[in-house]
Amino acid sequence: MMKKHNLILLCAAAISALVYAGCASTQAVTQTAAVETVQAEATATPFPVITPRPQIIHDRPGEIEIALTGDIMVGRRIEPYIEKEGIDYPFAGVAGELLQSDIVFGNLESPLVYGDRIDGLQKNGNKSIYLYAQDKMARGLLESGYNILSLANNHTLDYGQEGLKQTMEILDAFGLKYTGVWKGDQSKPNEPYIMEANGVRVGFLCYSRVSNESFASSSDKWGTMPGTQSVMIRDVKNAKRKKLADILIVYIHWGLEGRKVQNRQPRIARELIDKGADLVFGSHTHLFQDIERFRDRYIFYGLGNFIFDMEHEWTKTGAIVKIKVSDKKIKEARVIPLYLREYRPEIMTDKKEISKFLRGIRLKDIKREEIYHTPTPVPTATVTPTVMPTATMTATPAAGVRGG
Repeated sequence: MMKKHNLILLCAAAISALVYAGCASTQAVTQTAAVETVQAEATATPFPVITPRPQIIHDRPGEIEIALTGDIMVGRRIEPYIEKEGIDYPFAGVAGELLQSDIVFGNLESPLVYGDRIDGLQKNGNKSIYLYAQDKMARGLLESGYNILSLANNHTLDYGQEGLKQTMEILDAFGLKYTGVWKGDQSKPNEPYIMEANGVRVGFLCYSRVSNESFASSSDKWGTMPGTQSVMIRDVKNAKRKKLADILIVYIHWGLEGRKVQNRQPRIARELIDKGADLVFGSHTHLFQDIERFRDRYIFYGLGNFIFDMEHEWTKTGAIVKIKVSDKKIKEARVIPLYLREYRPEIMTDKKEISKFLRGIRLKDIKREEIYHTPTPVPTATVTPTVMPTATMTATPAAGVRGG
């Protein structure tokens, strides 16, 4: 068991300078030859100075904790609550839990756009639902512990190239890392986005199997990473051959909304593990789905909604997945069941509700007691520290992937 405590870093001035630089009138984001350099334009919305998050101290090198969450949508019907309660409203019930983890990952299920430019946005593609959230929510994500997000989903490009461009500018300004979108030579492998903490390199490969055809990328147009089996296998094999990460995690936006795991999904996930992935997980169906252990590695087929404004009762349960790493290897995965009340997650405490949730998860080659044990109580609604990636963490965008 890792022992952790918080040590507040005294580096606010340095971080503030970095944030200010990220919000300057022009910002060069250096990428490899496979991805074109992006210049961020001046924004009408000034971003506040952000102070560091508490640093997590471990007993030994090679020990970290990773938190994985499902779909995050902080716009639409949740906006009135945010206007009334503030940007921390969606995260108040879980921020204390997330802030205990070195790396916190979620799927950002909408573009983030500047509040004063919403009227100028144009919808992209022939769809029935278009989503967006305002730029101020980047701070909410950051302050609740997030430091890397996937943009590989079926809503990232709802407002086209401009909406995605604004999203990347906003995430860059707040120091939030991201991956899962692509622009460049797709004949080259997509390499994982590397997050490093306590000497452990964790690589994320993110894909979407459900994006609209208008979300496709090209040499001069941003798009979501296509989750075809051949592309994903190519990328995993490339990452393992080059030893780019100590732990390689594959996220897939997949499945049918409201439906059980489809027959093809286990075959894809198992092959990715056979080729070198250390963990495979996904979301999109708005359901928390099956958990499998295959060749001593974990597959979480669907993490469900994390923050979402859906009304059906079956969309209101989900979980945080906590991954314990020791000696640079995944040693344990456990779930923290959630219930979405007024569209935001709360950690379940009622034993009957927890039992009902766990009984509803289909398990393969893993026991229920292995994935759930009562979490240590943590603060929920009174979280105050503002957040930046810790001084002990670095992030490296590799060839073929766009990061912050």
